[in-house]
Amino acid sequence: MELIIELVGRGSRQFDLHRVVGEKITIGRAFDNDVIIPDPHMCAHHAVLEENEKGEILLKDLGSINGSFTKDHVAVNEACVVSSGDEFVLGKTRIQIYQRDHKVAPSIRLTWLEQLAFIASKPSVLVSIIAGAVILSLFYQYANDIKSFHPGRYLVTLISVLLVGSFWPAVWALFARMKKHDARFVAQLSATMLFVIVVTLLQKTDKWLAFHFGTGMMLEIFESVLIIALAFLLIWMNYYLSIFQTSRKRWIYAMSLTAILSGLTYMATSFNDDRFKSRPMYNTTLYPPSMTFYSGQSINEYLRNTDNIFDEAVSLIDDAADTRD
Repeated sequence: MELIIELVGRGSRQFDLHRVVGEKITIGRAFDNDVIIPDPHMCAHHAVLEENEKGEILLKDLGSINGSFTKDHVAVNEACVVSSGDEFVLGKTRIQIYQRDHKVAPSIRLTWLEQLAFIASKPSVLVSIIAGAVILSLFYQYANDIKSFHPGRYLVTLISVLLVGSFWPAVWALFARMKKHDARFVAQLSATMLFVIVVTLLQKTDKWLAFHFGTGMMLEIFESVLIIALAFLLIWMNYYLSIFQTSRKRWIYAMSLTAILSGLTYMATSFNDDRFKSRPMYNTTLYPPSMTFYSGQSINEYLRNTDNIFDEAVSLIDDAADTRD
Protein backbone atom coordinates (compact mmCIF):
# COMPACT_ATOMS: atom_id res chain seq x y z
CA MET A 1 0.00 0.00 0.00
CA GLU A 2 1.40 3.35 -1.10
CA LEU A 3 -0.33 6.56 -0.03
CA ILE A 4 0.31 10.29 -0.09
CA ILE A 5 -0.85 12.11 3.04
CA GLU A 6 -1.20 15.87 2.85
CA LEU A 7 -1.38 18.10 5.91
CA VAL A 8 -3.79 20.95 5.20
CA GLY A 9 -3.69 24.33 6.91
CA ARG A 10 -6.27 27.07 7.14
CA GLY A 11 -7.94 28.11 3.90
CA SER A 12 -7.16 24.66 2.38
CA ARG A 13 -3.48 25.65 2.19
CA GLN A 14 -1.06 22.73 1.91
CA PHE A 15 1.91 22.91 4.24
CA ASP A 16 3.33 19.35 4.21
CA LEU A 17 3.24 16.14 2.16
CA HIS A 18 4.19 12.59 3.19
CA ARG A 19 4.61 9.68 0.80
CA VAL A 20 4.39 6.43 2.77
CA VAL A 21 4.62 2.74 1.79
CA GLY A 22 3.66 -0.15 4.05
CA GLU A 23 1.03 -2.69 5.02
CA LYS A 24 -0.02 -0.41 7.87
CA ILE A 25 0.55 3.33 8.07
CA THR A 26 0.39 4.76 11.56
CA ILE A 27 -0.35 8.42 12.28
CA GLY A 28 0.36 10.17 15.57
CA ARG A 29 2.65 12.33 17.65
CA ALA A 30 5.09 9.59 18.72
CA PHE A 31 8.36 9.23 16.83
CA ASP A 32 7.76 5.58 15.90
CA ASN A 33 4.81 6.50 13.60
CA ASP A 34 5.04 6.46 9.83
CA VAL A 35 3.51 9.97 9.72
CA ILE A 36 4.55 12.17 12.65
CA ILE A 37 2.30 15.18 13.31
CA PRO A 38 3.33 17.48 16.20
CA ASP A 39 -0.21 18.46 17.17
CA PRO A 40 -0.66 18.56 20.99
CA HIS A 41 -4.34 17.61 20.50
CA MET A 42 -3.29 14.39 18.78
CA CYS A 43 -2.45 11.22 20.70
CA ALA A 44 0.92 9.48 20.50
CA HIS A 45 -0.68 6.78 18.36
CA HIS A 46 -3.81 8.39 16.99
CA ALA A 47 -4.94 6.47 13.89
CA VAL A 48 -3.87 3.83 11.42
CA LEU A 49 -4.44 3.22 7.71
CA GLU A 50 -4.62 -0.37 6.46
CA GLU A 51 -6.01 -2.40 3.58
CA ASN A 52 -8.77 -5.02 3.99
CA GLU A 53 -9.40 -8.24 2.04
CA LYS A 54 -11.40 -6.35 -0.63
CA GLY A 55 -8.50 -4.02 -1.38
CA GLU A 56 -10.24 -1.06 0.32
CA ILE A 57 -8.22 1.36 2.40
CA LEU A 58 -9.56 1.84 5.93
CA LEU A 59 -8.87 4.56 8.48
CA LYS A 60 -9.15 3.37 12.07
CA ASP A 61 -9.07 5.50 15.19
CA LEU A 62 -6.89 3.99 17.93
CA GLY A 63 -9.01 5.15 20.83
CA SER A 64 -7.68 8.70 20.73
CA ILE A 65 -8.82 11.31 23.26
CA ASN A 66 -10.12 13.84 20.71
CA GLY A 67 -11.18 11.32 18.08
CA SER A 68 -11.00 11.24 14.29
CA PHE A 69 -13.64 12.80 12.05
CA THR A 70 -14.54 13.07 8.38
CA LYS A 71 -14.72 16.37 6.58
CA ASP A 72 -18.44 16.55 7.46
CA HIS A 73 -17.54 16.03 11.15
CA VAL A 74 -18.82 12.45 11.28
CA ALA A 75 -16.93 10.49 13.90
CA VAL A 76 -14.72 7.61 12.73
CA ASN A 77 -15.53 4.83 15.17
CA GLU A 78 -14.14 1.43 14.29
CA ALA A 79 -13.19 2.01 10.66
CA CYS A 80 -13.98 4.24 7.70
CA VAL A 81 -13.45 3.44 4.02
CA VAL A 82 -11.10 5.97 2.43
CA SER A 83 -11.36 7.13 -1.16
CA SER A 84 -8.54 8.98 -2.85
CA GLY A 85 -8.82 12.70 -1.98
CA ASP A 86 -10.88 12.24 1.21
CA GLU A 87 -10.26 14.68 4.04
CA PHE A 88 -10.20 13.87 7.76
CA VAL A 89 -9.64 15.79 10.99
CA LEU A 90 -7.34 14.23 13.59
CA GLY A 91 -7.15 16.29 16.75
CA LYS A 92 -6.93 19.78 15.26
CA THR A 93 -5.04 18.67 12.15
CA ARG A 94 -6.70 18.29 8.77
CA ILE A 95 -5.27 15.66 6.45
CA GLN A 96 -6.09 14.53 2.93
CA ILE A 97 -5.28 11.03 1.75
CA TYR A 98 -4.43 10.27 -1.88
CA GLN A 99 -3.50 7.18 -3.82
CA ARG A 100 -0.47 7.36 -6.08
CA ASP A 101 -2.59 7.41 -9.26
CA HIS A 102 -4.74 10.34 -8.07
CA LYS A 103 -5.17 12.89 -10.86
CA VAL A 104 -3.75 16.32 -10.13
CA ALA A 105 -5.18 19.62 -11.36
CA PRO A 106 -3.99 20.78 -14.77
CA SER A 107 -0.99 23.07 -14.88
CA ILE A 108 -1.57 26.82 -14.88
CA ARG A 109 -0.06 28.56 -17.88
CA LEU A 110 2.02 31.62 -17.12
CA THR A 111 0.43 34.80 -18.45
CA TRP A 112 1.88 38.09 -19.62
CA LEU A 113 1.27 39.39 -16.10
CA GLU A 114 4.10 37.19 -14.83
CA GLN A 115 6.46 38.81 -17.31
CA LEU A 116 5.19 42.21 -16.19
CA ALA A 117 5.72 41.24 -12.53
CA PHE A 118 9.25 40.05 -13.36
CA ILE A 119 10.06 43.41 -14.97
CA ALA A 120 8.54 45.30 -12.01
CA SER A 121 10.72 43.24 -9.62
CA LYS A 122 13.93 44.65 -11.09
CA PRO A 123 15.57 47.25 -8.81
CA SER A 124 16.46 49.40 -11.83
CA VAL A 125 12.77 49.65 -12.77
CA LEU A 126 11.82 50.58 -9.20
CA VAL A 127 14.53 53.26 -9.07
CA SER A 128 13.32 54.68 -12.40
CA ILE A 129 9.71 54.83 -11.20
CA ILE A 130 10.69 56.50 -7.92
CA ALA A 131 12.88 58.99 -9.81
CA GLY A 132 9.93 59.79 -12.07
CA ALA A 133 7.70 60.35 -9.05
CA VAL A 134 10.28 62.67 -7.46
CA ILE A 135 10.75 64.70 -10.66
CA LEU A 136 7.01 64.97 -11.17
CA SER A 137 6.44 66.13 -7.61
CA LEU A 138 9.26 68.71 -7.82
CA PHE A 139 7.87 70.03 -11.09
CA TYR A 140 4.41 70.58 -9.64
CA GLN A 141 5.88 72.19 -6.54
CA TYR A 142 7.86 74.53 -8.80
CA ALA A 143 4.75 75.34 -10.85
CA ASN A 144 2.77 76.17 -7.71
CA ASP A 145 5.45 78.19 -5.93
CA ILE A 146 8.00 79.55 -8.38
CA LYS A 147 9.50 82.35 -6.32
CA SER A 148 10.05 80.50 -3.03
CA PHE A 149 10.87 77.09 -4.53
CA HIS A 150 13.70 75.24 -2.72
CA PRO A 151 14.37 71.66 -3.99
CA GLY A 152 16.19 70.56 -0.82
CA ARG A 153 13.25 71.36 1.43
CA TYR A 154 10.82 69.41 -0.76
CA LEU A 155 13.20 66.44 -1.14
CA VAL A 156 13.10 65.82 2.62
CA THR A 157 9.31 65.82 2.46
CA LEU A 158 9.37 63.46 -0.53
CA ILE A 159 11.60 60.98 1.28
CA SER A 160 9.14 60.93 4.19
CA VAL A 161 6.24 60.39 1.79
CA LEU A 162 8.09 57.51 0.07
CA LEU A 163 8.72 55.82 3.41
CA VAL A 164 5.04 56.11 4.33
CA GLY A 165 4.04 54.94 0.84
CA SER A 166 6.09 51.74 1.27
CA PHE A 167 3.72 50.65 4.06
CA TRP A 168 1.01 49.49 1.61
CA PRO A 169 3.27 47.10 -0.40
CA ALA A 170 4.90 45.94 2.85
CA VAL A 171 1.48 44.81 4.13
CA TRP A 172 0.87 42.83 0.93
CA ALA A 173 4.35 41.29 1.09
CA LEU A 174 3.69 40.20 4.69
CA PHE A 175 0.32 38.78 3.60
CA ALA A 176 2.09 36.78 0.87
CA ARG A 177 4.59 35.39 3.39
CA MET A 178 1.74 34.29 5.64
CA LYS A 179 0.25 32.43 2.68
CA LYS A 180 3.61 30.73 1.95
CA HIS A 181 3.97 32.73 -1.25
CA ASP A 182 6.82 34.76 -2.68
CA ALA A 183 6.59 38.25 -1.12
CA ARG A 184 7.76 40.16 -4.26
CA PHE A 185 8.02 43.40 -2.28
CA VAL A 186 9.89 45.23 -5.06
CA ALA A 187 7.15 44.44 -7.58
CA GLN A 188 4.48 45.52 -5.09
CA LEU A 189 6.31 48.80 -4.44
CA SER A 190 6.78 49.44 -8.18
CA ALA A 191 3.05 48.93 -8.82
CA THR A 192 2.15 51.21 -5.89
CA MET A 193 4.48 54.02 -6.98
CA LEU A 194 3.23 53.77 -10.57
CA PHE A 195 -0.32 54.09 -9.26
CA VAL A 196 0.68 57.21 -7.30
CA ILE A 197 2.24 58.75 -10.42
CA VAL A 198 -0.80 58.08 -12.62
CA VAL A 199 -3.26 59.38 -10.00
CA THR A 200 -1.14 62.50 -9.45
CA LEU A 201 -1.06 63.18 -13.20
CA LEU A 202 -4.82 62.67 -13.36
CA GLN A 203 -5.52 65.06 -10.49
CA LYS A 204 -3.13 67.72 -11.78
CA THR A 205 -4.61 67.44 -15.28
CA ASP A 206 -8.07 67.93 -13.78
CA LYS A 207 -6.91 71.11 -12.01
CA TRP A 208 -5.20 72.32 -15.16
CA LEU A 209 -8.37 71.83 -17.21
CA ALA A 210 -10.43 73.49 -14.48
CA PHE A 211 -8.04 76.48 -14.56
CA HIS A 212 -8.70 76.96 -18.28
CA PHE A 213 -12.30 75.89 -18.70
CA GLY A 214 -13.81 76.04 -15.21
CA THR A 215 -14.70 73.16 -12.89
CA GLY A 216 -17.62 71.02 -14.01
CA MET A 217 -19.52 68.25 -12.29
CA MET A 218 -18.90 65.84 -15.18
CA LEU A 219 -15.14 66.43 -14.96
CA GLU A 220 -15.12 65.63 -11.24
CA ILE A 221 -17.23 62.49 -11.73
CA PHE A 222 -14.96 61.32 -14.55
CA GLU A 223 -11.88 61.84 -12.39
CA SER A 224 -13.42 59.94 -9.46
CA VAL A 225 -14.43 57.01 -11.67
CA LEU A 226 -10.94 56.80 -13.17
CA ILE A 227 -9.27 56.88 -9.76
CA ILE A 228 -11.55 54.11 -8.47
CA ALA A 229 -10.78 52.03 -11.58
CA LEU A 230 -7.04 52.55 -11.06
CA ALA A 231 -7.37 51.61 -7.38
CA PHE A 232 -9.17 48.42 -8.40
CA LEU A 233 -6.37 47.54 -10.85
CA LEU A 234 -3.74 48.13 -8.14
CA ILE A 235 -5.57 45.95 -5.59
CA TRP A 236 -6.19 43.27 -8.23
CA MET A 237 -2.46 43.28 -8.99
CA ASN A 238 -1.66 43.12 -5.27
CA TYR A 239 -3.78 39.99 -4.95
CA TYR A 240 -2.18 38.51 -8.07
CA LEU A 241 1.32 39.03 -6.69
CA SER A 242 0.50 37.86 -3.15
CA ILE A 243 -1.48 34.64 -3.42
CA PHE A 244 -2.59 31.92 -5.83
CA GLN A 245 -6.31 32.41 -6.45
CA THR A 246 -8.85 31.65 -9.09
CA SER A 247 -9.65 34.55 -11.39
CA ARG A 248 -13.21 34.75 -10.02
CA LYS A 249 -12.08 35.01 -6.38
CA ARG A 250 -9.47 37.60 -7.25
CA TRP A 251 -12.07 39.80 -8.97
CA ILE A 252 -14.52 39.45 -6.07
CA TYR A 253 -11.93 40.23 -3.38
CA ALA A 254 -10.46 43.14 -5.34
CA MET A 255 -13.87 44.69 -5.99
CA SER A 256 -14.90 44.27 -2.35
CA LEU A 257 -11.73 45.87 -0.97
CA THR A 258 -11.94 48.69 -3.55
CA ALA A 259 -15.53 49.41 -2.53
CA ILE A 260 -14.60 49.49 1.18
CA LEU A 261 -11.61 51.82 0.65
CA SER A 262 -13.61 54.07 -1.70
CA GLY A 263 -16.37 54.38 0.88
CA LEU A 264 -13.91 55.23 3.66
CA THR A 265 -12.18 57.80 1.43
CA TYR A 266 -15.52 59.40 0.53
CA MET A 267 -16.47 59.67 4.20
CA ALA A 268 -13.09 61.23 5.06
CA THR A 269 -13.36 63.81 2.26
CA SER A 270 -16.96 64.60 3.22
CA PHE A 271 -15.94 65.47 6.78
CA ASN A 272 -13.10 67.53 5.34
CA ASP A 273 -15.53 69.56 3.22
CA ASP A 274 -15.50 73.37 3.52
CA ARG A 275 -19.07 73.33 4.77
CA PHE A 276 -17.86 71.69 7.98
CA LYS A 277 -15.16 74.33 8.58
CA SER A 278 -15.46 77.75 10.18
CA ARG A 279 -12.70 78.99 7.86
CA PRO A 280 -13.02 77.46 4.40
CA MET A 281 -9.88 76.92 2.32
CA TYR A 282 -9.71 77.89 -1.34
CA ASN A 283 -7.66 75.66 -3.64
CA THR A 284 -7.11 77.97 -6.58
CA THR A 285 -3.93 77.21 -8.52
CA LEU A 286 -2.30 79.79 -10.81
CA TYR A 287 -0.08 78.30 -13.48
CA PRO A 288 2.93 80.00 -15.11
CA PRO A 289 2.53 81.30 -18.70
CA SER A 290 4.39 78.26 -20.08
CA MET A 291 1.54 75.99 -18.90
CA THR A 292 -1.38 78.07 -20.22
CA PHE A 293 -3.16 78.23 -23.56
CA TYR A 294 -3.06 82.00 -23.66
CA SER A 295 -0.16 84.32 -24.38
CA GLY A 296 0.56 86.85 -21.63
CA GLN A 297 0.91 90.62 -21.90
CA SER A 298 3.91 92.77 -21.10
CA ILE A 299 3.64 95.29 -18.27
CA ASN A 300 3.62 98.29 -20.63
CA GLU A 301 0.94 96.71 -22.80
CA TYR A 302 -1.15 95.93 -19.74
CA LEU A 303 -0.84 99.54 -18.51
CA ARG A 304 -1.83 100.93 -21.92
CA ASN A 305 -4.89 98.70 -22.04
CA THR A 306 -5.95 99.69 -18.53
CA ASP A 307 -5.44 103.40 -19.41
CA ASN A 308 -7.68 102.95 -22.45
CA ILE A 309 -10.33 101.28 -20.32
CA PHE A 310 -10.10 104.09 -17.77
CA ASP A 311 -10.36 106.76 -20.51
CA GLU A 312 -13.42 105.03 -21.99
CA ALA A 313 -15.05 104.91 -18.57
CA VAL A 314 -14.38 108.63 -17.97
CA SER A 315 -15.77 109.45 -21.42
CA LEU A 316 -18.95 107.49 -20.68
CA ILE A 317 -19.38 109.33 -17.37
CA ASP A 318 -18.93 112.74 -19.07
CA ASP A 319 -21.43 111.83 -21.78
CA ALA A 320 -23.94 110.77 -19.15
CA ALA A 321 -23.45 114.10 -17.28
CA ASP A 322 -23.94 116.13 -20.50
CA THR A 323 -27.13 114.24 -21.21
CA ARG A 324 -28.60 115.07 -17.78
CA ASP A 325 -27.73 118.77 -18.23
